[in-house]
Amino acid sequence: MDYPEFYGKMFAENGKRVFPDSITLMSYLDQQSDLFTEVNYSIINKLVAKVSDKYQQFFLDNQDKYASLYGKDEADDMVSNLAYGKLKKAVKDSSEVQLQNVRAFVDKYVREDKEQTKTYYGIYFYKSVGNWKKFADEVDTHLRKNKEVDDQTINGWAWEVYENASDQEVIQKAIAWMKPVIDTKPKYFNMDTYAALLYKAGKLKAAKVYAQKAIELGKKEEEKTEETEKLLKKIEKESKK
Repeated sequence: MDYPEFYGKMFAENGKRVFPDSITLMSYLDQQSDLFTEVNYSIINKLVAKVSDKYQQFFLDNQDKYASLYGKDEADDMVSNLAYGKLKKAVKDSSEVQLQNVRAFVDKYVREDKEQTKTYYGIYFYKSVGNWKKFADEVDTHLRKNKEVDDQTINGWAWEVYENASDQEVIQKAIAWMKPVIDTKPKYFNMDTYAALLYKAGKLKAAKVYAQKAIELGKKEEEKTEETEKLLKKIEKESKK
């Protein structure tokens, strides 16, 4: 097919790839009479984040047709890429207004899992800007609505709280997230996070118990437990004060 020269340069060997600048890209698209051809679709698909708002909107307004011609999954991926780009811009600007605009974009253009996507975007946004209270609120909302979130994901969110948050209300929420996790998935990393959160909440007696359990599990699972052992020493030291 008759691809423009700049398109081929995007697929050169490593170190020799060249992507078109916006002027070259827009000049090409502005001359096209049919944006539904496979060549033009491929260009918009690969460079959707670089094309102007005009062509992004054209794709969004016609995503059903593009999906019927070239596949639903690819069209959905393009929408997701656009949404994620807007989310990254909201994070860069620390703008909650932009976050709400991204969520409105998801409502309007994303076909599936809208609510989950909006919640995950909120979690990502508030983690990235360091607003741990709203981060915890978003996670709370998600866990109330979704009972099938895997333990590694919950553990990751709770560990973010342990490492970054000082608000005791937020720490208590993270403890509540982890309690059903250690009850159903009593693994080393989960127990370690739970013990660390209890320590940060000042619950030294319980923290000691769960740190010891974490170390025991870690050794059984052949994990490195040095950091938990350090935590246990800190707990024991503070318990003597």
